[in-house]
Amino acid sequence: MTIGVTHGVSLIGLSGTLVQIEVDISDGLPHYSLLGLPDLALMESRDRVR
Repeated sequence: MTIGVTHGVSLIGLSGTLVQIEVDISDGLPHYSLLGLPDLALMESRDRVR
């Protein structure tokens, strides 16, 4: 299993929080899952990722 890792920033107002994004790079059908405590605003991110 190959894992790709990158870092980003989540902005809330003027405050920023560092986040780590990990992806599994493998053969097969695409799959998307969001871990943690997603709220309704993050649920639309599934459409933006495509």
